[in-house]
Amino acid sequence: YEVTLTYLSWGFDWQANYVATLLPEQEQRKRRGDEFEMNWLSWLTLVNDNGQSFDNAQLQIIAGRLNIQSDFQGLSDPPVASPLRLTCYPIGSTKTGSPVPRYDPVPPPPPPPPPAYSPQAITVTGSRLKRSEMADLAVAVSAVETASEENLGDLKLYRVPRRVDVSAQAMKQVAFLNKDEVKVRYLYLAYCDAYDWIGDTQTPLNTEVLLVTKNEDKKGLGIALPQGAMKLFEPTSRGSRLAATADLRDYGRGQDIELNLGESAQVFSQCGRTVDEDFDDESRKWVKMITRLTNANPDPVKVRVDLGWPSEYDVRVRGRKVRVKNGSQVVEVSVPGNDTLEFRWKLRSAIAD
Repeated sequence: YEVTLTYLSWGFDWQANYVATLLPEQEQRKRRGDEFEMNWLSWLTLVNDNGQSFDNAQLQIIAGRLNIQSDFQGLSDPPVASPLRLTCYPIGSTKTGSPVPRYDPVPPPPPPPPPAYSPQAITVTGSRLKRSEMADLAVAVSAVETASEENLGDLKLYRVPRRVDVSAQAMKQVAFLNKDEVKVRYLYLAYCDAYDWIGDTQTPLNTEVLLVTKNEDKKGLGIALPQGAMKLFEPTSRGSRLAATADLRDYGRGQDIELNLGESAQVFSQCGRTVDEDFDDESRKWVKMITRLTNANPDPVKVRVDLGWPSEYDVRVRGRKVRVKNGSQVVEVSVPGNDTLEFRWKLRSAIAD
């Protein structure tokens, strides 16, 4: 007879990890504007904290938080009870008594002494991979199957195409997303504060580097991305090297993806008032501001300047478009390579009567 047992099991957890690899420079020649391409590989790490193994299992992953009302952890705990103890009376009678023999097992003999130490020769060998073998590894990675995405209510379900073995008290890692030639670009982020005077900001500040794309088919993605950590690798003459790390939140289809890669050592900013007068947030008077951006890269870069919240400031920038992004008023400018860009603007309080 074949019996199928279906039950609820506790002690599973999973997380997504992303590996992004920039394409070599010779493969980036077809890029348009400031966009470039990279390969995006995602790994799923599953933890099985149970004592039961699952062989040849069909793995399905749900991204999101389920509303669990029952205490499955309490249901899986073993019952609490005293162990059963059996004691036999020794041979003899209760009247005359009898000696109680020793039923403890005879202790084993001591282990033999360890052998005398003698140095041993250890030989370490290794061989360098041939270019053809490295190419085979790249083909194997590129052949990773992509998990199919399905809707499950307001959540996302990912169905791993091949069956996997999930061992007890172990972790299992499978690739579930593989996208080639994802189009991305770098964007530098600078901040301005109405309470700063340009005379006090003699030392330029580092801008923040953002890796920017859009979660759509046109950019090479177009699939819901669960939250997780991303490692960005860049090719060099001696192989790929880790360039940056970032954290992803949950991204749905069509959303803008902006990953903070840290501070830039090539692009700097200075921003503040042009006159040494305190900013009055209770006045409707316009205050003149100035922004200086310096680019030490040989190529031009795009810089997004954060001008403040629209609920606090009214902003006017002559000749440039101001829009609201992530709750702030921003303007994006292009700074030429090995050059400095300067523009003036003004703001006033939006909460003053």
